[in-house]
Amino acid sequence: ELPAAFVSFNSRQGAALASQTQQHEDPLLWITEPAPEPRDVLWNNLAVPYGYLIVHRLLAVVVASVLTIFFAIPVTAVQGIAQLENIKKWFPPARAIQL
Repeated sequence: ELPAAFVSFNSRQGAALASQTQQHEDPLLWITEPAPEPRDVLWNNLAVPYGYLIVHRLLAVVVASVLTIFFAIPVTAVQGIAQLENIKKWFPPARAIQL
């Protein structure tokens, strides 16, 4: 598989300008050329199956939820300890601190 993209322009002038200018400092990274004829494009290869979209969305929600939970627990614990009175209970040398 090769990464590819189709870009449409509002004017022929914009399309000509984009196809004739260097798009990146590495001239071989982005190669611009006119689009192929629509009948030459394998349109089925460009679509993402609906099942994959559902799985990806569900996976994103699960990963975000797990990261949130595992991040929230230590942050809550540190915040609870972070108050000076609680620090004094857990770390006796902090009792010398006067505010």
